[in-house]
Amino acid sequence: MNAVHLRLLAGVLLILVVVGAGAARLNADPIWYDEWWSLYYAGHEPEAGPATLPGTLTRVAQTDHELNPPGYYALLNVWGDAAGTHPAMLRVWSVLMGAVAVAAVLRAGDYVGRSGVWAALLLAFSAFFVYYTHEARAYMQMVCFTALVIASYLSYWQGGRTSRLLVLGTATAGLLYTHYMGAFFLAAAALVHLTRFERSRRWWGVVVAVAIAGVLFLPWVGVAFSAFTTVSGDAARDFFARSSVDLGYRLVRQFSNGNVGLFVVLALSGASVPLLATRERWQAAFIPVLTVGTFALSVLANDLFEFVTDVHYLLALFPLLALLGGMGLACLPRSVSVVVVAVWAGAGFLLWVTPREREAGEWKLYAAHDEMAAALAPLTWPGDDVVIYLPEPDPNWIHFAPVDYYAGHLALDIDLLESLPGRAPDEYAAKMREYVNDDPLVWTVRDRRVPPSQWAQHATDALTADYVSCYATPLDEPLQIALYARPEAAETVVFDDGNIEIDVLAVDTVAEGEALRVLVNMRAGEAVPPFRYSVALHLLDSSGALVQQVDFSLPPETPACHMALLPLPEAETTLNALVYAWETGKRLLAADGETYAPIAMP
Repeated sequence: MNAVHLRLLAGVLLILVVVGAGAARLNADPIWYDEWWSLYYAGHEPEAGPATLPGTLTRVAQTDHELNPPGYYALLNVWGDAAGTHPAMLRVWSVLMGAVAVAAVLRAGDYVGRSGVWAALLLAFSAFFVYYTHEARAYMQMVCFTALVIASYLSYWQGGRTSRLLVLGTATAGLLYTHYMGAFFLAAAALVHLTRFERSRRWWGVVVAVAIAGVLFLPWVGVAFSAFTTVSGDAARDFFARSSVDLGYRLVRQFSNGNVGLFVVLALSGASVPLLATRERWQAAFIPVLTVGTFALSVLANDLFEFVTDVHYLLALFPLLALLGGMGLACLPRSVSVVVVAVWAGAGFLLWVTPREREAGEWKLYAAHDEMAAALAPLTWPGDDVVIYLPEPDPNWIHFAPVDYYAGHLALDIDLLESLPGRAPDEYAAKMREYVNDDPLVWTVRDRRVPPSQWAQHATDALTADYVSCYATPLDEPLQIALYARPEAAETVVFDDGNIEIDVLAVDTVAEGEALRVLVNMRAGEAVPPFRYSVALHLLDSSGALVQQVDFSLPPETPACHMALLPLPEAETTLNALVYAWETGKRLLAADGETYAPIAMP
């Protein structure tokens, strides 16, 4: 197998690595706040409804949230129409963008010290890069277009066909329309290109291609300027913006899987290539100079306007860092380079497969709202009250949209109970009373994996002061769902001469009318022996034949509430309650002398 075949095989394997790693996580997380906005802009958010391509442009232009250009959302609109609108399928677009980015870096590296395979290896095994292949957000598309600009520019400059200019112009326009942070890379690339004093036909070809891309962006310049003024005046972004030193360190740390020292050595080695070059020194210096220039322009703008809150905004630098590191690896003995890549890939693999612990004060972006909605669907009816205990210290605004995305079709009355820093215990109780507002039924949901503040127990205490617990998931379940009801009986049925009373708190249909939900609050007098009796609910058809039943024990300590679910047939039915000794099956008599007591149906 010759070198060309080996390079091709390496490229295919690396693309498969990225596709496989990204695909493995496509459905691992529910959508979060920012992804909801991607779906909304692209017209794939159920409650907002579909959008045409012009509709997507209008939504982006008229909404001051993401403050991004519309390119990613427009392509996601088309992709969703073709491939499906499930979040996993929408995220596939990011996986494909990541795969193209790796291929472009591989190609670009062939023009700078024959470092293509090394550079592609560094990028493909960067856990931070792979992480963003599983998010429905614009960042991976930004990386892809950045890599395509580099590859097409280098290819054309070294004698490539004129068609490379088409790729260059398209990728430049695509980058401008994908994320405004890509403009710093393009500005740096333009400055580097202008330093070539040779005004050849190819030099002018690049100028024309990029100029056309700029003209194509002109219709969006007004919106872009509005976004700039909004971001630069945002006090929240000012507060969370990071310093240049912090951004630089975090950028290298995230790209290198934590191997900061190792990457610094590779980068210095790669940057030394122009100094050792005997010819084409400008070409050898292209990547190091472009890397430094892009970072310098990015952090200079951030120092002036304070808007870069973390490293993902600098993902356009990842292809450059990969190429710079690849140039360094190409300078080392092959055996040393293989060891370096093995360490790099091993660290990336461990970061990818090991769940990251939340830092103190960090928001839980991926909350299990999909699990919550799936669990509540068969238990609830439109209008039921639900209080979700949010993880500490999450604000409720980052969860409103994802909750609505997964549970909106259930038409529940959902409130989000925050565990904000500094909130007093009494505030939790007051919030719960505000949310409940004397409603007859209240569901509570909390995730044991990301618990609320310890003081949130005061909210539960306020609820149990006026309500009885009728249902709770097992304590070992990660998602804790409970149902509380006010002990105000719609009717009461009596057995055993009044020794056993069953208050019927609610009878209604749930699960879109496919089940009957019955809440009963049982009370037993002192004369009733413990652990002897069970309660049954029977559904009978018009002929009196039993069609459904559910049985549960009469607890030794009462009053005790219980929720029963009975599948509801299409035929007309009646509902009876029974109490019987579970060892013998003997039924106790109801108040009218019958062995059952009828319960009114809704």
